[in-house]
Amino acid sequence: MPFLIHGDTPWSLTHNLTFEEAVRYMTVRKGQGFNTLMVSTPDAYDPDGGKTYPPTATGSSPSSRTT
Repeated sequence: MPFLIHGDTPWSLTHNLTFEEAVRYMTVRKGQGFNTLMVSTPDAYDPDGGKTYPPTATGSSPSSRTT
């Protein structure tokens, strides 16, 4: 079903903020009427398994987060 996107683009949300900071950010944006966020989900490893992206704000791999 189509819906109107009222969005924001916090590209680095998944790897520059802690989980608590991200939740706070999304809560504020939801309160402001936003219903969509477009974020970047970087590749964390090259084909040989080497790290290609710096760790997140908490020191973990960007792709290892769970919700």
